[in-house]
Amino acid sequence: MLVIFNNSVSVETIEQFLCDGGYRPAISGAPQVGVINWDIFSLYAESKKYDCLVIDAHTDSKKGIWNTTEGVVRANCFRDPQLIAVCYNSEEQKDKLQNTLLSREYNRIPLPAFLKCSDAHSAEKVGSTFSWARLKEVSFECLRSALLNPSEMISTEEPSVTRILNRLLALPNSFGIRDLSDDTNMQTLKNYVCALNNTDGGYILLGVTENKNRIGLPLAENTRASRESPLKLYKQIITCLNSVEPRQEPSHSRYLLQNDRVIISLHVQKGSTLASVKNDGRIYVIRDRKLTILEVTEIESLIQDRVLNRIQPRITQHLSSIENDSRQVKHLFTSIPILRSFEKNSIQAKFDYSAETPILLHSTFSTKLRNAASVSNGASKGNIFYAAEFFPPRLPDTYLRYSLPLFNIRTDLPKSPNREIIYLVAGGAVYYSNKDYPFFSEKVPAVVKLPNTKNNAPYGMAFTTCFLKSSFLLWYSKFKYETYDLLMRPVFENLRLPILPIRQEVCHQLLETINTCFSQILNLEKQYLIQHTRIPRKDRVKMTEQHNSAVDVIAFNIDRTIYKLLGISDFDVAAIEDYLKLNDIYIPKTTITKGISPT
Repeated sequence: MLVIFNNSVSVETIEQFLCDGGYRPAISGAPQVGVINWDIFSLYAESKKYDCLVIDAHTDSKKGIWNTTEGVVRANCFRDPQLIAVCYNSEEQKDKLQNTLLSREYNRIPLPAFLKCSDAHSAEKVGSTFSWARLKEVSFECLRSALLNPSEMISTEEPSVTRILNRLLALPNSFGIRDLSDDTNMQTLKNYVCALNNTDGGYILLGVTENKNRIGLPLAENTRASRESPLKLYKQIITCLNSVEPRQEPSHSRYLLQNDRVIISLHVQKGSTLASVKNDGRIYVIRDRKLTILEVTEIESLIQDRVLNRIQPRITQHLSSIENDSRQVKHLFTSIPILRSFEKNSIQAKFDYSAETPILLHSTFSTKLRNAASVSNGASKGNIFYAAEFFPPRLPDTYLRYSLPLFNIRTDLPKSPNREIIYLVAGGAVYYSNKDYPFFSEKVPAVVKLPNTKNNAPYGMAFTTCFLKSSFLLWYSKFKYETYDLLMRPVFENLRLPILPIRQEVCHQLLETINTCFSQILNLEKQYLIQHTRIPRKDRVKMTEQHNSAVDVIAFNIDRTIYKLLGISDFDVAAIEDYLKLNDIYIPKTTITKGISPT
């Protein structure tokens, strides 16, 4: 989601807004942020407290509202008036989305603004796709006005008067009034303003006939019809609006035609309260594209519908929260037996470890460190481990979840000794390395190193790494200690390792499966890092997705093998993974349930 604040809102206020949502300074700009505090309805509610615009920046991508929500939740996401615009790439998907939003289920009228943006993931893609906004001046208020009036002010093609007028005239909620030369037309204007306010908003086109033929109004003051000049027309419009309660202030636009004629467009938005003409007592609406007077019973129904539409998103949000809390309570009953069984068949880990604070490099290397931080993927070979920020235990995808991200910086440090190490990083991440690398950071206070000893790896370093990274241990830590950060004192001091029947052939085979999977992931990550820098930027996104999918399949098999080693049933596995999903923790997934995918 893209939130654009007014320039009058202070930077401190925006920073607090981000922190309230869970986006701390330490993870600012990161490709992933772990668990955040808000769902989309919370974002809508919080953003209403400030002068800002909310845009779905990836509507037709796999991360947009369209593909990450469904049913009533998705309808309410799009229906909320706080969502002012959506960005898309596919014209075909745009047409489908437009038709859906106009359907009875969604009833999003007026439609949000549709924008095309490059969504660039490389420098050469920036600005490759863009949209036009018709602004009186470059300002926040003019941008807001344009987004609220997309039919006139926003275009994904090079705009022109003809194209805009054609689009306006084709709208089912646009209506023509020839001029304001008599009381009948003045009354018609008042009625249309009320009707559009009371229904779903729309456009009144002055200088257009009832059948939507564009005749225009005289522009020059020295013509016989000087009373129809724009200045005089605006005064007449204001006089009309003074007769409407509550007061209406539709935005207006002028479109110049040939022969010094002009069409004036009034954009009326759907109001939060019903409008009527003073001393009239009637309620007008648009029905079947016509001006209609409502009966008393219809007015009551309309008021009820408007109230329901206003509170329905809140009800949905509360129901989702209640459902989530209920599922959490349900997990108490199913999870406690799993917890007891594991603790009965495990021992408290007495790790041999060292807690290391970061080494500070000479200022000469500060620029290189900043460059290293910008390359979050790391390298296949390097001489330092540089932590730019706190790391969550799971990324939204599978990239580099096992091997240590390395960087190359020329220093006078001695060569890193060959020694298997498991690194526990603040935030919850766990990494493996076959060398003991020096640790540098400007933000992360410390890392814990677990070298290869009998206390640390009674069943081997591969198993220990995979167990510390497993869905099961994340569930155990989160369920018992309310955190998945293994460096938090109550978690680290009480970490447990399972007691496995190592002499049994089945156990031995399962451990071998984990060793094989672990080696495959390390090899995939190494090959990825080597190839990533050798291919064109435009191909890297697809390559990364393919890599993630391959690692995901293997990580899925590791999880399932650990469940088997711990004797956890399929029913309990489902309960564990449902709990993780409720807490927004990524779970490896695959359509392959047997064997290991080829690499």
